[in-house]
Amino acid sequence: MLNKSRNILIVWSILFAASLTGIFMLKRNVSVSSYFKSSHPVSIADRIMDQKFGGSKPLFVVFKGDMQSPEVLKGMLDMEGYMKKSPYISNTQSIADVVAKMNKAMDGKNTIPDDEAMIRQLWFLLDQQESLKQFVTENLDEGIIIAKFKDQGLLQICLFCDHSRQTNLLKLLKKKRVLHPTR
Repeated sequence: MLNKSRNILIVWSILFAASLTGIFMLKRNVSVSSYFKSSHPVSIADRIMDQKFGGSKPLFVVFKGDMQSPEVLKGMLDMEGYMKKSPYISNTQSIADVVAKMNKAMDGKNTIPDDEAMIRQLWFLLDQQESLKQFVTENLDEGIIIAKFKDQGLLQICLFCDHSRQTNLLKLLKKKRVLHPTR
């Protein structure tokens, strides 16, 4: 009986050691296409999305604050400008873009107005647009930047995130209380 128990303990110890070693061999990857061969339709479709449509992975940055505040909207445009400089981001969209483009149509300047009253007037013109619901909450206390991330694997996502953490722009936006990181 004692010999049988010892053999069971040895077998389980070997299995545990093997699984502990194997766990460090696992690789994380957010790219679904990497699970398939390069000739598989999923991989082909993902490559087409990257080449023709600028990417297949969404990236969201949430801003909390009054979405009619010039500071918040300018902070969003600053963040979008930073993101557009990255080779991993193909395009961005936000309410700040919409307000700046509307201001260009009305005033000739593709910027966020400094006057909150002017922003509220622009907002009045945009208020009935259903597409705005994807950019802001109903209470106008949160807004989102939607970007497309080119699917180049986990390493590029990590590099982009590391660079974003180290940039002065993020620190400045946090200092202005415009950017509130979400988990």
